[in-house]
Order: sequence, then C-alpha cells, then structure tokens
Amino acid sequence: MLLDVHVCVTWYLVGLSWFVQMVHYPLLYRIPDTQFSDYCKRHQKLTGRVVIVPMLVEFISGIMLWHTQPSDPWLSALMALLAIVWGVTFFIAVPAHQALARAKSTGVIRRLILAHWVRTSAWTLRGILLLLLLIERG
Repeated sequence: MLLDVHVCVTWYLVGLSWFVQMVHYPLLYRIPDTQFSDYCKRHQKLTGRVVIVPMLVEFISGIMLWHTQPSDPWLSALMALLAIVWGVTFFIAVPAHQALARAKSTGVIRRLILAHWVRTSAWTLRGILLLLLLIERG
C-alpha cells in the first residue's frame, strides 16, 4: 500500500514537472515586465496548492519505504534522486522564484529552466525506477 501511494504521487509529480518544464516556465519570457512581479507572486501562491502536499507525501512515503530497508539499493537510489529534487528545489528554484517576484530577469528565468531540467530528469528517473521496482517485486 505504501509503495503504491509513493508510485502514484511520484508519477503525478513527473507529469507536473514535464508540464512546468515544457509549457509553464518557457512562458515566463512572454509576460510583460510591468505585470511580471505580480504574476510571479500569484504564481507562487497558486503553484503551492498543487505542489506542496504531493511533494510532502512523496518525501514522507519515500522516507518510510527507505526506513524499512535502508540497505536496499533500489530504495537508496530512489532516495538519492529525491534528495536531488529537494536540493534543487530549495537551493535553486525557490531563490529564483523569490528573485523573479522582485523583478523580471531573463538570466534568472534561464537558470530556473536549466535547474528544473535536473528536477524533471530526477523525477522521471524516479518514476521509471519505481515501475521497475514494482515489476521486480511483483
């Protein structure tokens, strides 16, 4: 049951991450400078509604799974990828969003998009590994 919840929430985040990567973040370049700060502040508030709970569920369920078998290489790899997602989120993405809420910067948008590729890749690899884990464990 715990593994099923973890797989589902991870795949939700995989899909969301690809949407953000391919549609949402590139559109930041198109927002007029005069509306950019207000847009970014609203974006942060609304995005939190669809991201915070799933990320917390993924994190907590991942820790719980890993805690059951900390020497399991599958679970260790999954946790390493999750650490990458959270590290990029809090050390790159959050500060970039805070900077963009103050003023539009194509350099910061570019950095955010590049950093999000790391998150998108890590989440996608997590999703694939979780499917392989489900297949292996039947």
